Amino acid sequence: MNNSELADLYMKLSMRYEEEFPVECGFEIATKERMNMIDKIRVGSLSNKDIRTIDPIFSYGNVDISDHIKPKKRFLFF
Repeated sequence: MNNSELADLYMKLSMRYEEEFPVECGFEIATKERMNMIDKIRVGSLSNKDIRTIDPIFSYGNVDISDHIKPKKRFLFF
């Protein structure tokens, strides 16, 4: 599955997930966060935190996200 297909799947699953588990932060904020996450998935620039955030949504659709996405590696030089 490529990044574009994963982004489309995330969009579908997140809509179904929110029907069952409504968000409390409001529709506008939730929509902006979803669109931001879709852009990150398409580009392939997800951090570990992002993956932990979207993991329940993909698990809801019986998809193991760790099989499809690896977190972006960050290099810190001291």
